Formats: sequence, structure tokens, C-alpha cells
Amino acid sequence: MNYEKLYFAFIEKYRNQHFEQGEYTESHHIVPRHAGGDDSKDNLIVLSYRQHCFAHRLLWKAYKKASDYKAWILMSRQEVDKVIATHKALGKRNVETGHLARIRKLANTPSRQKKLAELNHHKVETGLLDEYRLLSNAAWRGCSHTEEFKERKSLQMKKWATENQEHYASMIEKSVALKKENSKSLSEEVIKNAQRNEEYLHKTSSKSLNLFVSPEGLEFQSPIYAAKYYSEDLDYWVVENWCKRAQHGWSRKPKP
Repeated sequence: MNYEKLYFAFIEKYRNQHFEQGEYTESHHIVPRHAGGDDSKDNLIVLSYRQHCFAHRLLWKAYKKASDYKAWILMSRQEVDKVIATHKALGKRNVETGHLARIRKLANTPSRQKKLAELNHHKVETGLLDEYRLLSNAAWRGCSHTEEFKERKSLQMKKWATENQEHYASMIEKSVALKKENSKSLSEEVIKNAQRNEEYLHKTSSKSLNLFVSPEGLEFQSPIYAAKYYSEDLDYWVVENWCKRAQHGWSRKPKP
């Protein structure tokens, strides 16, 4: 479809339309400012809100300018974040014009890959990676994916895992080792900075069949009491897992 022809036909159709007194209207730049258009009378047309929104959609379809896409997205209330709308527009334009295919080769050079590896290592060391991950999770929270999207992502991940089995296994091994190291550090920090709320040391519970023993040899009748004894901010399920797996000096034993 020739969207450029359709756009100018749309402009000619509504150029001299009549509006009732008091009816809401908006001025539209026939040639947008980002394309060199000015505020002259010949370059302005009065449209209704819906017509104005549709005009920017036609402009986006005709010329693939990010500004037109952003205008259409925001006016149609499909997005509230201008940055996201702009990035989506640029991405779509790069794909449709073939620019993405051209620059992808530049990103796969050995020197570029080395720089990316160094950058990622820096993010891990400074904690930026965790910060970005939390922001990403927050952005997706409450959203749902289509079944088509889920299936496509699943196939992509399976293909990647098949083609990179050794690398994938190495990633899992490093991830497990890091989790164990972090778990041990947390246990040591809990003991070192113990708040020692004595009331939980003497509380009894009939729900658990086991006693939960800390690295100090203190016995608790519930992992909840053990967590509360050491810190009000410590999750009980962390203590429960330590005791269940006999990690870092924690353990459990049957009640007498």
C-alpha cells in the first residue's frame, strides 16, 4: 500500500472541513517539523483528535520516522513512556530498512566481543548487573506473554543450549558456585551481626518434628524462631534450607 499517497489524499479530504463552534480541534503540521516543515498557514491543517492521531500513523507508515511513530503511540495512548516508544520506533525502522542486518556484522568482530566481555565483567563487579536485572523484572511485573511468544522464546533457548552445551554447562557450574559462596557469606554475616532476641530461643512449637541447630550449637524448635533470634530481617526459609542441607554449620535433628 502506498501510504504516502494515502496520507496526502487524507490531507486533501479534510483540509477544508467545518467544525461546530466549541468543538475540540488540533493543528497538524502537514510536513512535520522534524522533516523541515514550518508553522506557515499552508503547512497547517485543523483536525479532530482522532484524525490527528491517524495522520501521524499514516506518516509513520509512509516514512518510518521515529518521531511520527512516537507521536502516534502517545496520542493513541498505547504507551506512556516516551523513551520506550522512541526505542521501539527506531528498532522497527532499523529492521525494516535493513540497517540492523548491516550493523550486526560490526558487532560480531573479535575486538567488539572483547569490549563487551570487559563491560559485562565490570557490571558484575560493580553490582550494576543486579541493579539492571531488578529494574528489568520490575518493568515486566504484571505483564503476560502470548503463547506464541513463549513458544518462540523456548525454541530459541533450546537451540542456543544445544549449540553451546559446554558453555551452558560452564555457566550453570559458575552460577551454582556463586550461589553457594553468597549463601556462606550470608550465614557468616548472620552470626557475626546477630541481634540475639532471647525470647525466640526459649519458644516452643508442636508443628515441627525437628530441632534446628545453628553453627553456635543453639537449638530452636522452629526455623522461624531461629531466624528471628538472629535477625528480624532474615527469612525463615533461608535458615530452613541451611538446616535441611546441613550447610555452613547449620543442621537439624529429631526432637527427643
